[in-house]
Amino acid sequence: MLSYSPSSEGEPDSDRWITGRAVEEACWTAGSRNDFHEHEEAGILAHPVRERYYFHVSSGQPFNRVVDISGYIARKIDAIAECRSQGNGNAGSLLRARLAKEGQRLPLLGDDDRTADQAYVRQFLLEDFRNYARGHDFEYAERFEFSGPAVDLNPAVEEYIDKNAVKI
Repeated sequence: MLSYSPSSEGEPDSDRWITGRAVEEACWTAGSRNDFHEHEEAGILAHPVRERYYFHVSSGQPFNRVVDISGYIARKIDAIAECRSQGNGNAGSLLRARLAKEGQRLPLLGDDDRTADQAYVRQFLLEDFRNYARGHDFEYAERFEFSGPAVDLNPAVEEYIDKNAVKI
């Protein structure tokens, strides 16, 4: 599961903690055999969520896992550049247009809006992700608060259980 934290201290964006609470409730319900008997009757069995990754979105939020996202950074840049209503996805093209009106140009921003937006994201909006990677062996990272099994589950044991466990 990947979501915002349901218990972020001081999170000003209510959409984030409400989403986190809804996802947390869905995770809890997914593992409950006592609810939604019609699901079991249809062959959909309860399935507990064993791993939870909560986004680290504010400096005060806890994190205990740093994940290398270097191999996905081009996709992240594209995603941010598509978000025009929030997140400054079109800030590069807006800056390029403003500079053109002032008779200036930044070579970084290229010759079209798409290039400008992507370059702006790479240059100015990924600083946190570069900072998160410092001290690790990668270029970009994201932080998460992770909760999961106390010990890694042995795949052989889990496979055996899947094949041989009987309903009580």
